[in-house]
Order: sequence, then structure tokens, then C-alpha cells
Amino acid sequence: MKKSRFSEKQIIRILKDQEAGQTTAVVCRHHGIAESTFYKWWAQVCKGAEHSHRTARQTPYDFHRYDGAGKE
Repeated sequence: MKKSRFSEKQIIRILKDQEAGQTTAVVCRHHGIAESTFYKWWAQVCKGAEHSHRTARQTPYDFHRYDGAGKE
């Protein structure tokens, strides 16, 4: 597999640039990446974030019923 040109920290910084209010097109042009690459990174990071609040006892089926109750 080809090694990425960007480190994990750089990818997260690029995603945060877009969250800070810049448009996706501007962020991609500034960093020299394709929008499809940006959205692929975004999907990978968000997938990890949405599963980070699970407990070891929860199954994938419990995740769909999770309503956030009890989160502090």
C-alpha cells in the first residue's frame, strides 16, 4: 500500500480547517488534495469518533438505539 503524503495530525488539522468555516473547495485547493480525498478522510475520522463513546458491553445493534442518555 502506498504511504500517505500527510500524517494523521496533518489530516486532522485539514479537517478542522473546514470545520472552522472555510469551504471544502478552498481547504482542498490550499492543501493540494482532491475533494474526494477530503471526504474519504472525513468519513474515516467521523466513523472512529461515532464509535468512541461505546462501552465494551454494547453491540453494534445497541449503537443504533443509543440516544446519548447519561453522557456527561
